[in-house]
Amino acid sequence: MNAKLSAILAALSVGVSSVRAAVVYDLSSGPVNSYYQSFSEFGDQLVLAGADRVIESFSFDYFANFAQAGGLTFRIYANDGPIVSGSRAPGTILDARVLDISNIGGSQHVLINFPFNTANVLPNSITYTATFSGIGNGSSNRAGLITPGGFPSTGASFDDAWQRTGTGAGDWALIHVVDNNGLSVIANFKATVTAVPEPGTRYADQAGRPITGDGVSVARRELGRRTWAAAQSPEQPPTPFIPDPLGPSPAGLLRRRHLLTGR
Repeated sequence: MNAKLSAILAALSVGVSSVRAAVVYDLSSGPVNSYYQSFSEFGDQLVLAGADRVIESFSFDYFANFAQAGGLTFRIYANDGPIVSGSRAPGTILDARVLDISNIGGSQHVLINFPFNTANVLPNSITYTATFSGIGNGSSNRAGLITPGGFPSTGASFDDAWQRTGTGAGDWALIHVVDNNGLSVIANFKATVTAVPEPGTRYADQAGRPITGDGVSVARRELGRRTWAAAQSPEQPPTPFIPDPLGPSPAGLLRRRHLLTGR
């Protein structure tokens, strides 16, 4: 490798490492004494804010009263699966990893950092799920995702959750949840997602003029709060208020998809 190319690569490396990630989804506040447990894989569908889509980090919270090595399987899906109850179910797996379950202090915070990779581009809507092993079959072990009962301050989420009903591509159901206290709660779980711009992302400056970002320029990202492409063709959120085919639910729970946002 010649000296000139080495210098260019080194400069790009420094630039990438200096990118200031944007929060594209955030539900990090609220109580930690409420959680939802299921013997099946389950999780929440998120609608990401802004334009940055190269994932930088993902964090979430869970409760457990026991410890188990490799007891938690975490996945991120694109919502490009079969239509279930009027909505696209989780389909393509974007990330999957096995984590240890810890019970130090009850509520646990998990932070997953992703090395910068331009291939790690998130779609505008994703579902993240958790599968806990070591529970059920008469065991006193308890574990589940924290349900703070609030709304995301950045991004949006529906008031229901996805849960596996089998192993097939379409074996998913939209559910409303009852927490460990026996209370009906909004099916939003604590999570935060950060991302950086894709190389070549086009932004609008404060005067509305298009500029092209290189994925490593903090100044260009901060100038544009929305992509130039989005300015030309605004993104449409998933359709809310889809009736649930299960009909009226017990205890007056609302079985309709409501898009919840703190904005």
